[in-house]
Amino acid sequence: MPEDPAQTEPVTAPEGGHKADGQAGVPDEIPWNTRGFRPVAGVAALLLPGLGHAVLGLPKRGRMIAIGVFGLFLTGLLIGGLDAVDSKDDRWWFIAQALTGPTAFGVDWLHQWLRAEGSVIQGLGRMNEIGMLSCALAGLMNGIAAIDACFPPIRRRSEGAKL
Repeated sequence: MPEDPAQTEPVTAPEGGHKADGQAGVPDEIPWNTRGFRPVAGVAALLLPGLGHAVLGLPKRGRMIAIGVFGLFLTGLLIGGLDAVDSKDDRWWFIAQALTGPTAFGVDWLHQWLRAEGSVIQGLGRMNEIGMLSCALAGLMNGIAAIDACFPPIRRRSEGAKL
């Protein structure tokens, strides 16, 4: 005689979240290689640091990325001044800085406009170089964050991922 379904204990997955053979009613874990490529999140991360991870549903990680990128970029501006971001004279540095998104383009536009009016002078010496390097590192860091947003973490939060 079949058992009463109300009296049977629910079947649970073994420790680690994997489905054992023969267990009915337990959802399968999505394999790591089918979780996909998220180009929208990568583009969002390039448009605004941290936005890509927010799109993925990882707001804490997105906030930490935004604080890191903007903090490093602002530090570069404080050290090297507005001349640290210059698309005309320091084009190679600006390519890396441009990965911070509209922030770098806005600062460059302000710099070029003030330079045309004679309000900004050419930065010289190590302080300008350190400022350029800091802003470029902020852009490269955001580039890495955009790649990370394109390929979401293998583990989900329900599987033990922290962020």
